Amino acid sequence: MVEFDGGPSEGKIVLTGWWPGSGPNGEDGLIRMTYSPVGGNAVRQLGEFSADHGLTWQTSFDFTYRPHAAPAE
Repeated sequence: MVEFDGGPSEGKIVLTGWWPGSGPNGEDGLIRMTYSPVGGNAVRQLGEFSADHGLTWQTSFDFTYRPHAAPAE
């Protein structure tokens, strides 16, 4: 279980939490997830990892979520 802290910041939502084993080589560290609106009602979720307590960050994942289109009748 990971507890995240954060909230709205400059038009985005930024959450940060300590996540054991979440690094690219299984190391413990911070995960920062930033959710930002993008065109067409989509949301971008950028995940970043830091092994040095937030001094530097590297991208872990970068997803875009879009609304599901209703099936044509």
